[in-house]
Amino acid sequence: MSIRIDKKMLSRGMLYHKSIDQSKIERIYNAMASDDLADVVMTTLNILEESGGSIEHPSNGKLELESDGLRTIGNDFFNKGDYHASLQCYNKALCHAPKDGRAIKLAYSNRSALFLKTKCYIDCIKDIDRCFALGCPADIEKKLIKRKKEANYHVPSEFYKMKCKDYFKIKSPCDTILPSISSQIKIEINDEYELKLTAVEEIKSGMVLAHETAYVTSIHPEDIYSACYYCLKITPCLLPCDTCCYCMFCSETCKIKCFDEYHDIECKFIENFSFRPVSLLIIKTILKLFKKVNSWPELIAASKLLGTERIKNSSLKELLNPDSLFSILSFPDNKPFVYGPMYNSCFECAEIINCLSEFPHFYPSKNTSEYIEAKRALARIMMHLHIFGMPSTVIQSVYVQNKNKLTLKASAAFYTCFGKMKVSCNSNAEIHYLNNKAVLIAKHKINPGEEVIVSGLNGPQNSDQSQQGNRQKLFQAKKYVCSCPTCFGTAERLTTLSDKQKQFYRQFNIIRLTNTCDHNRAPKFYDEAKKIMDVLNDVPFSDEYIETFNLFYKCLVILTNATTDNTIIA
Repeated sequence: MSIRIDKKMLSRGMLYHKSIDQSKIERIYNAMASDDLADVVMTTLNILEESGGSIEHPSNGKLELESDGLRTIGNDFFNKGDYHASLQCYNKALCHAPKDGRAIKLAYSNRSALFLKTKCYIDCIKDIDRCFALGCPADIEKKLIKRKKEANYHVPSEFYKMKCKDYFKIKSPCDTILPSISSQIKIEINDEYELKLTAVEEIKSGMVLAHETAYVTSIHPEDIYSACYYCLKITPCLLPCDTCCYCMFCSETCKIKCFDEYHDIECKFIENFSFRPVSLLIIKTILKLFKKVNSWPELIAASKLLGTERIKNSSLKELLNPDSLFSILSFPDNKPFVYGPMYNSCFECAEIINCLSEFPHFYPSKNTSEYIEAKRALARIMMHLHIFGMPSTVIQSVYVQNKNKLTLKASAAFYTCFGKMKVSCNSNAEIHYLNNKAVLIAKHKINPGEEVIVSGLNGPQNSDQSQQGNRQKLFQAKKYVCSCPTCFGTAERLTTLSDKQKQFYRQFNIIRLTNTCDHNRAPKFYDEAKKIMDVLNDVPFSDEYIETFNLFYKCLVILTNATTDNTIIA
């Protein structure tokens, strides 16, 4: 039987399941029993090769005609007043335009008209300057000069951006081993080889305890033409990749960093497949590792020391610092229910390994023993990350231009420290995201000796949500089974305030504060919410605490946007 592998099959292994006969599926099942994760991937790769399937990687590349067509559609949306759809088309037109052709200049020109119309005057000027830098066509030169003059006139009146102090700095001295972590917390590996953070002194609500930059990131497919492919910044004024039609960047700096770390290889095939966000993370990770190591033997050796074994043999800096060469390979491998993810992931891993074979000089020579070992090393690492890696859902605060409101967007990322922290529905800290950078913030007072635990469920809380419902959500999001005392009924869910707490809480009208919170009021309301949560820290399941936390979270969303300046056009 022969199969033709469609790009949509890369989304889940079950689509392959329907195309392969039962005896070959049994071979995959048998390989899943091996202690070496490479075995199931190599077995799957062999089966796909035996099936005689031609693996296609169709790509039209950058074409003036394609770009012009997208730009024309964008013009139609512009004339109808659908500026969001128009911007998406103009950005796609930029991505499909050859670097030095007429199409890319016209796409920048048309996008600058959109920015002028939507009062994004600085972005308008940037696009006009880019058009002239590329060699502005003579027939639109006068029009662009006039447009730039109008934009320059309006620049001082561009919409108000809140000026606020930096709420996301670590105020206490930093740990000498890991400078991104406050000295208020102690870092260690517990007896079960899991990361443990413990307060060494009293920590107040809102205190920033740690910073971390993502090892790699992955944009949601719907936001490819709205966000930077490298740092996740959401901005209308994106730059296209010079080679592929899939990626855009917020700056030349991000474009260069992305190419240096992984995109120069990834660029040649990434647009041809419908990869899941987690698979994109893993592709970027293996390419980044490949470019950082000195040789294939070094990467092959590293692939044989994963998870718990690597934790046992590494320092804290080697395990947690994103700049450490193999910190990404130390996720604990004690997760339950691994066989479903293993089966689904082995097909994607096999396809990626096969795809990389098409690039000259990527693998060692076929005539050497390292050739197969190199493929097995990639298979081992990818499967470890698929099964045991803990990708974070990056919730971003975004300002909607022309509607004067905030919304939330979700991306994904690997964090070598935050991704290994203990997760519970009964948490005392929150991870908040500034694009690809994350900050660990105390939700309420944490006493000395108390473990710092993060929530696996980002966003506002719901007092009507049952504990069982929270556990189910936590497992779906993190594949984590919560073992906190309240989940197992060994501790009371404290919901009743003392008389003193009630008296303090009545001083504030939390519902009114939440409903009236805006850019101007957020700093003040944020400070008030922190005080209330410190007083209510022993009743985290009470309606009063949950209402206060939701005000705290809303303020954080506003303050985050003031820091990142993420913007979309409605």
